[in-house]
Amino acid sequence: MPPIHYPAKGRQRSTTLWGLVAAVLTVTGLGCLFLNRGQFWQNTFDQWAFILSLVWGFCLTAWALFRQGETRRLDQQFAERRQREEQLRKLSRAVEQSPASIVITDRGGRIEYVNPRFCKVTGYTFEEAQGQNPRLLKSGEMPPAAYQNLWQTILAGQEWRGTFHNKRKNGQLYWELASISPIVDESGQVTHFVAVKEDITERKLAEERVRDSQSLLQSTLDALSASIAILDETGVILGVNLGWKNFALKNNFGGQSLGVGLNYLELCESATGTNAEEGVPVATGIRAVMANQLVEFHREYPCHSPEEQRWFRVRVTRFAGAGPVRLVVAHENITQRKQAEAAFEKANLELVEASRLAGMAEVATGVLHNVGNALNSVNVASHCLAAGLGRSKLPYLTKVVALLEEHAGDLGDFLVRDSKGKQVPGYLKQLAEHLAREQAVAQNELAELQQHIEHIKAIVAAQQGLAKRSAGTEIIEVPELVEEALRLNGDAFVNEGVQVTKDFQPGPAIAVDRHKALQILVNLMQNAEQSCQAGAAAEKRLTLRVRHAADRVQISVADNGVGIPTENLTRIFNHGFTTKKTGHGFGLHNSVNAAREMEGRLEAHSAGSGLGATFTLELPYQYKAEGVSCPA
Repeated sequence: MPPIHYPAKGRQRSTTLWGLVAAVLTVTGLGCLFLNRGQFWQNTFDQWAFILSLVWGFCLTAWALFRQGETRRLDQQFAERRQREEQLRKLSRAVEQSPASIVITDRGGRIEYVNPRFCKVTGYTFEEAQGQNPRLLKSGEMPPAAYQNLWQTILAGQEWRGTFHNKRKNGQLYWELASISPIVDESGQVTHFVAVKEDITERKLAEERVRDSQSLLQSTLDALSASIAILDETGVILGVNLGWKNFALKNNFGGQSLGVGLNYLELCESATGTNAEEGVPVATGIRAVMANQLVEFHREYPCHSPEEQRWFRVRVTRFAGAGPVRLVVAHENITQRKQAEAAFEKANLELVEASRLAGMAEVATGVLHNVGNALNSVNVASHCLAAGLGRSKLPYLTKVVALLEEHAGDLGDFLVRDSKGKQVPGYLKQLAEHLAREQAVAQNELAELQQHIEHIKAIVAAQQGLAKRSAGTEIIEVPELVEEALRLNGDAFVNEGVQVTKDFQPGPAIAVDRHKALQILVNLMQNAEQSCQAGAAAEKRLTLRVRHAADRVQISVADNGVGIPTENLTRIFNHGFTTKKTGHGFGLHNSVNAAREMEGRLEAHSAGSGLGATFTLELPYQYKAEGVSCPA
């Protein structure tokens, strides 16, 4: 707005000049009267000159005083006008420089004014927007009812607030938070409308990212097999995962809320029914973690139902970092492991009882040796499972949840602008994939444990028949048999740094007593692994070979370990002979007997001490047992 110049100062100078003239005339007349006081009244002309100059002086003085008052009044009016115009300039600058889009329309909705922010947000220039209707920004994403409500509100003289999903000039969609108010004249009639709008696209995107992160976090929790609940500092359940929901629905726990909103400590301490006594120790452990007396609490407990017997392992951890106290309570179903342990114990008891009744000490010790080999595999598998649980990334999940809790008040800005916050969605995705892999590995380890149990049961069943031929004969591919024996040894070779090489020649399947053959191969592989560990070779190697002859298959287990002295080659299959400090001399003896029972043979070869050894198991293609045979 250009500045306005006022003539008030010119008028003031003119008034002052005329006042000086009047004063000069008045003083002049009075001076003449004083100097010619003796002759003044004798001269008529002097008298009239004096009177006229005096009157003229008084008139000019009065006029000057009047003009001075008028000037003051005009100056006051001009000052007030300058003040109003300055306020208008400030208001104009505020509108022009406002960070919000401002639009003024007439009563019909035609745009009369838009500020620069509107042009920047929408892409339309002032000239393009002027005279247009705001509907040029419509994207088609808003329902017609929303616009009807808007017009009804502002035409009634009320303010309308809401959001628009509009479209820029370039076609890009964006979100606006708008406030539209009517402008009324002196009679109260609506003449114009003014809209103040804020671009909230970034906020909407941030909110969407928050929802995505929360969804990803919930999906990660739901992907875990454990039943998980999040507790606050008083023990109230804030949230649960899918595993918890399924358990709650199946067991009628927590009502319609599935426990959310209930105090878990009170539920544990007031539990009734079977195994209710386990609730108090669990509640005590949770309180200890809550009070920072324990970093982590875990306990195994039975939770049997009328339909089945179940065991669980509860693990309680605390969120890391600042912020309110939050705890993660995870219940993992360990029923399969408990059943496996019970099966081990039962197998051992049955084995001891069978050996005692048969009076066959040699058979019993042989079986114990075979079971011991299987139990070693079980031990390896269980250690792998325990190690996997120990390396679990679940605690990292609690750290992420704690980080989100810490920024709950500004979660959108944190996820959009903070360097750590931007990494949270990607990190949660990687964590979900890692936890899924952990679950798959754990399931595989449990499957191997079950396989070990079946092997032990087969050993016991085979020995209960004493000299009878096993009824477990079946047709099997030889590489499959060797791979199964390798799996039964678990990760022993990997953990001990033994490199395994497989050299399998293609050939026909054989009919074999699977468990007897596995008993032999597992024993040979474990002996080879121990020989490699005791040997001096820098690179420990185990080679598994399969070769086919006219009527037999040869399975070789070769190592580069301590080797066998020549004088011992004829004695290693004798009952009770061993070179190990902790050995009993039953493994190879029972293995050679098992090979003979399947009409095969077991042989050993070694070039001497320190030069490794090779054990070769030969089995016939057409071994018959219980009417099962394999065609040549």
